[in-house]
Amino acid sequence: MSVQAVGPRRSALYVPANNQRALAKAPSLDADILIYDLEDAVLADQKALSRQSLSEHLAVSTHRAQVVIRINAINSAAFFDDLDWLQGGQNIDAVLLPKARSENEVIETKNILNRIGLDKPIWLLIETVDAILNLAELVKQVDRNAALLLGAEDLAREMRINPTPGRLGLLPILTQLILHGRSAGLTILDAIFPNLENELGFSQSCEQARNLGFDGKTLIHPKQIDVANKIFSPTEQEIERAQKIISAWSNKEAQHGVVLVDGDVVEQLHVEQARELLQRAQFNL
Repeated sequence: MSVQAVGPRRSALYVPANNQRALAKAPSLDADILIYDLEDAVLADQKALSRQSLSEHLAVSTHRAQVVIRINAINSAAFFDDLDWLQGGQNIDAVLLPKARSENEVIETKNILNRIGLDKPIWLLIETVDAILNLAELVKQVDRNAALLLGAEDLAREMRINPTPGRLGLLPILTQLILHGRSAGLTILDAIFPNLENELGFSQSCEQARNLGFDGKTLIHPKQIDVANKIFSPTEQEIERAQKIISAWSNKEAQHGVVLVDGDVVEQLHVEQARELLQRAQFNL
């Protein structure tokens, strides 16, 4: 099964589990993924009530989007409480593990999920220096078609990187995520863009992420969904180009290993890329 067989993952909206209004609105939104957040968005004294609210919400809500639960980090007091709560069998598609630092943390989380009978994939939120250094081992511990998400705010703080246009200090990290994620057959989602008033900056951040190879963007507000969905979808021009490549290839003479399309030399790998793009376009309809 290809990564795209799971459907589009262009937009992943964080939904605070302690926000009743956000919970009520979430299922009607056009985000491809809803990440219900029990971690950073929820204060320690609100976590128990937030789990209860989220249980009630998931029990009665119908979701078009994939449903992911961001639990608390493995070294936090709330981690085991979250896993006890998950044992209730909520209607979810994946568990997002934040602040993962080593493969042992992922293995321990997987073992606990197996013991409680929750057969759901683990997604990883990459937001620590140790996680970057251990990426090769971390990606081996998650299922194909799971996802890597970048948590740039925490990572930049650990690395003492100042925010700059184009995220200069993080560029090597972004490339590493793509390399390791692709090697493991994972979806790779870019970090949030925290300034809700800077619409141009958000669009540019999405464009940069797509050009680097990311599949989508994590979001903090519904107003960002449409832009992310558009930018991470194939354009009409790209679709037309892909169709032209496939048509030219199917009509080429059998003994030829290449064909010209608008003056460009097209080989088998370009045909495969064109087919993958059309597959993504079909999912995004």
